[in-house]
Amino acid sequence: MSERKQDAMNESMLKALMDEQEDENQIQREIHRSQQSHSTFETLANRIIDDARSGQTHRSVANSLLSNIGVENTPSRKTSNPLRHVGQRAKKIPLSSRKIRRVKRQSKAPLRTRHRPSVGQNKAQMSPRTLRL
Repeated sequence: MSERKQDAMNESMLKALMDEQEDENQIQREIHRSQQSHSTFETLANRIIDDARSGQTHRSVANSLLSNIGVENTPSRKTSNPLRHVGQRAKKIPLSSRKIRRVKRQSKAPLRTRHRPSVGQNKAQMSPRTLRL
């Protein structure tokens, strides 16, 4: 009886090992199949990597091409726009012209007091009143 159980266990273990081996072969086959890829994806990936390494954007390439041809492309910037930084990356905005600080001037004195001598120049004269006692 125990021999039959042992034989059944050996047989079931052998079947499990064979199934496992078959699954591994199938996995290896699937991996092997996926390794046969087209070269277009590889060349595309290499181009993307080269572009990232060179650091040139489409705009810089286009600007350099236009400058080689001789066409000057200077975009007009509005400096008075308070939202000119919206939608751009965080960077310092260069000021094309320095801001001039306005100094407030003092208003001139009224006409009556412009020609009057300053306080302390002439002693004030006493009015000719008589004192009442």
